[in-house]
Amino acid sequence: MVTVPAVAQEQEVRSYAIAAQPLSSALLDFAEQSGLEILFDARLSADQTVGALVGDYSAEQALALLLAGTGLGYSRADSGAITLFPTAAPGEVQERTLQLDTLRVEGSTFYGTSFDPVEGFRSANASTATRSDAPLLDTPASVSVVTRDVLEAADAQLLDDIADVVPGLTRGNDFGGTRDRLISRGFGADVLINGSRRGVIGITDTYRVQRVETLRGPAGALYGSGSGGGQVNVVTKRPLYEPLAEARLSGANQDGSFRGTIDVSQPLTEDGAVAARLNAVGEYEDSFRDFVTRDYYAVAPSLRWDITSNSSLLVEGEIAERNMPFDRGIPIVNGDLITSVDANFSEPDAGDNENAAQSAQVTFRNFLSDSWTVTGRVGFNRQTLKGEGLDNRVLAPFSFNEGTPLPLLGPGAVATYSVTEGDTLFRNRTIRDQERRAFTGDAVLDGTVGFAGMQHNLTFSTEFRRSRQENRDLRSSFNFTNASYYENPCNIDISNPVFGDCDAEANIPTFRDDTGQYFNVSAQNRIEISPQWQFLLGLGYTAFRIESDNLVTDQKIIIDDDSMEPQFGLVYKPIPQLSLYGTFREGFAGEPESVRRVDPVTNEILPPSEFRLFELGAKQEWFGGRFAATVSLFHQKETGLQYLDPDTFDITDLSAARSRDDGENRSRGVELELSGGLTDQWDLLFTYAFTDAEIRKGFEEAGSDLQGTPRHQIGLLTRYRFEQGLLDGLSFGGSWTFESERRTRNLRQPEVIVNPANGDIFVIDDAGDFASETVPSYHRFDLFANYQPIENLELFFRVENLFDQDYATSPNLILDAKPGAPRTISGGLTLRF
Repeated sequence: MVTVPAVAQEQEVRSYAIAAQPLSSALLDFAEQSGLEILFDARLSADQTVGALVGDYSAEQALALLLAGTGLGYSRADSGAITLFPTAAPGEVQERTLQLDTLRVEGSTFYGTSFDPVEGFRSANASTATRSDAPLLDTPASVSVVTRDVLEAADAQLLDDIADVVPGLTRGNDFGGTRDRLISRGFGADVLINGSRRGVIGITDTYRVQRVETLRGPAGALYGSGSGGGQVNVVTKRPLYEPLAEARLSGANQDGSFRGTIDVSQPLTEDGAVAARLNAVGEYEDSFRDFVTRDYYAVAPSLRWDITSNSSLLVEGEIAERNMPFDRGIPIVNGDLITSVDANFSEPDAGDNENAAQSAQVTFRNFLSDSWTVTGRVGFNRQTLKGEGLDNRVLAPFSFNEGTPLPLLGPGAVATYSVTEGDTLFRNRTIRDQERRAFTGDAVLDGTVGFAGMQHNLTFSTEFRRSRQENRDLRSSFNFTNASYYENPCNIDISNPVFGDCDAEANIPTFRDDTGQYFNVSAQNRIEISPQWQFLLGLGYTAFRIESDNLVTDQKIIIDDDSMEPQFGLVYKPIPQLSLYGTFREGFAGEPESVRRVDPVTNEILPPSEFRLFELGAKQEWFGGRFAATVSLFHQKETGLQYLDPDTFDITDLSAARSRDDGENRSRGVELELSGGLTDQWDLLFTYAFTDAEIRKGFEEAGSDLQGTPRHQIGLLTRYRFEQGLLDGLSFGGSWTFESERRTRNLRQPEVIVNPANGDIFVIDDAGDFASETVPSYHRFDLFANYQPIENLELFFRVENLFDQDYATSPNLILDAKPGAPRTISGGLTLRF
């Protein structure tokens, strides 16, 4: 054990001049120049070298830069002494460092690895943009890290809730409350679990989430096929080296609504080499929405085994079930909510949809040497959705009374119901029976080598993924061009809803099986040319096979294809606390729902659409890295989209219409994020995004906005903690969320409605009879307070939507939007044992 005495003034900015040399001697120089006392096992630094460190830094900044890429972290004792430890596989070395009677607090600083808990609103490291742990200052990409403190302060119980605190991220169509759906910069975003593609569409509760990293823009070089908007990486909680037991209970002013979570972590051996953790949640909500109640439970056990001082095994699993009615929301008409947010135009007896999920993930990590690490991971995910629901299709564009002759239905047919223009809502009934399964396996090798006077941070990865989707849905007709809908309608009048009159039967099968197989390899090199300049280059190759079987028409589509995706990045640091960057990345949409495209004339299978991103940005740290800002300018487009050629569309001859595959969507804008601690007690997170996302070429007119993407978006979250005096233990804060208006839908082909009384034809084409609606803009203000009267008890209180505004958060299907909750008062307590 090496002990280097010193006296600390850790936040003071000093000038450092440490040459490139072995880590052990660099630490000695650092201790001498910083005045800090450092304790470390000499074997931790054996055979490791670090680059030169020259410039003005706080002690925390300088130490974090020296330790970057070494696999080491640090903790600080009350005396100020610093202890080094391995961050991923502490094993035997961890036991020895603990014997020094220093404090190893997991999450004691904003520096550490991307899997470590951190305190406050900021993390300085992330792994999603590079598939290896890297400082955000050195990462040429727009990355946000939502820490556990932010999740709790924002009361983000579902993954979609992080849209309030991440610039450019918005909520999308959540399929009636059954799936995560996030939109980034106008394009869909993919969900990862601990860096691996989930492979199924589900809904994520944050009860077991440690942090969420978001990488905005395509990332085909690292992750292969994707949605183009970005990667949302959910990092789960892991077994700790010290015991933890916590229970949290809360209730709200809605009838009988409550939520409870437990978090228990326990070392199973004396040295903590084997540890287990159990997270669980139970929830019941009698929603503000008519006919909507929800119950949810989930259990997530995990086990960590540090096999040796250099290797560890982590096993995680989850079983979850959510039961609630299928709820599309309420219609938008003339840019406003058509009725109050509690109104529901489904049926009271529609019943619950059972949304169940099971998952497992096994991660093995091994330190091959002081500078090389290999991580292997396999995972399995399964999701089922079963139940009945009603979808709102369109408001009637015509009127007729009961008893009106309906020649479309045949000679002598008369209406047994009335229809009122702009008031009668046409619906269809669906019985859903869906199952999705996915198996994933990936391996990542990362390390550093010195060559030609430069440090090369290398990452090699490979991934295999197989997904299977089985759809056995039944639905009633919503074909408004013939008698099939009007014979057994499912109408309801919005102004005077009468429930129980839906005669439609769900008897039209939409049976489909989709299978996807993907194999991806990638290589990346982040080159530290000098203390000021870094260059990143990467290349990924993906081969994939899609099989899509339409079991109704007996049509089968098979796609065998591959894609090569590059990425480039440049970082310039004129001073250590400031970095300027530029990046170029590509991606492609190769998932089954994206590539199931066939030209109706030639029957040719069309290739997947492609994404391309150009981005410039700047990042700055203040107060020794405690507070930081990121600003980015981006230009992104998606090309190769399929759409109906408007020049061939003829209402008198619908069969004459032809498809094209040269559609293009474009998004550009500016994003700003400020995050961290302004003082030791005051945390702040501010985000702003201006996004100009539009259709450049397609069925709709060029310049039409992309669905669900506001031009302006603001998020503010702040918290202040009292740490002494009469108010010791009290913290309070608030949040402000603003989104400008968002478009409800984009059409790639028109919908046609025929009046069965007189044969008049109406076309939903966003240029004629039915222009696309917009979800109105909104402001929402929340307040919260926490108080810890004793060490093991914390009380909390929250008011959401303080001014009780009616608003909607996201578009949902054709004309609907998901309403936000009215003013909600909640409170509860947290017990720690």
